[in-house]
Amino acid sequence: MLRLAPRKTAVASTSRFFSTCLRLRQTAVDTDKEARVAEILSNQAPNRHDTWAPSQKPRAEALSGVRIVQRDIELQPRPYAGIELIAQKPIEYLSGHDNIAVCDGGRGVQGHPKIFINLDKPGAHPCQYCGTRYAHEKYKAGIESGEFPNNVKS
Repeated sequence: MLRLAPRKTAVASTSRFFSTCLRLRQTAVDTDKEARVAEILSNQAPNRHDTWAPSQKPRAEALSGVRIVQRDIELQPRPYAGIELIAQKPIEYLSGHDNIAVCDGGRGVQGHPKIFINLDKPGAHPCQYCGTRYAHEKYKAGIESGEFPNNVKS
């Protein structure tokens, strides 16, 4: 005769032990995930905490609705805010008799339409397509001291 009763008890107690451990671990993972999701929703982008345009919705409001239901927020793309990346790019100074800067995006076919930016007024003047800032060399000291506008939107 086989002794199945003790074995069933051992299997039952072992499975009960592991299911309890998994439940405790799952609770800890859920708490960590909720904290990460709350942090993701509070920041607009990894390098920016608030919106940068009047028509832009905060991330917490934008990630709601039918299209976002049952989506893992942590797996959704979170690109860096371009406005912060452009602000890190230094101003391009033109010297000599050039009072007009020419900007075409600098990437050939992947750039933008060529535009001409007048540099007669003091301060840095951004390209309306890519945000690259241009200024005349004679205004460099004033821009760096803060006397003239830097034209960085933040």
